[in-house]
Amino acid sequence: MEKFTNRNIQNNKLEQEQFSLQDRIQNIHNFENEDTTRDQEIAIVASMIGRIPTLERQNSDSQDFHDISVWTLQEMLRVSYELGKLSQEAPVPTEL
Repeated sequence: MEKFTNRNIQNNKLEQEQFSLQDRIQNIHNFENEDTTRDQEIAIVASMIGRIPTLERQNSDSQDFHDISVWTLQEMLRVSYELGKLSQEAPVPTEL
């Protein structure tokens, strides 16, 4: 997989506007992007809303696969989406 960075996003912003939502989803899905802060926030959403104790692979069906309702999944995705929007609105720290 190709490395996916914020620079890739910024450089291709105009190009991305020309692609459909499905194309953008597939593009993001196909790129590897390590982001520990994001992953921690996603794990907190899964824990608080989905009652999933960890998103780490446990190599156990009973711990790796969870039964959740579609409305719980929708709420987890909605909260994650809103957190993403908030992170884009956050002011960039400046040096004094």
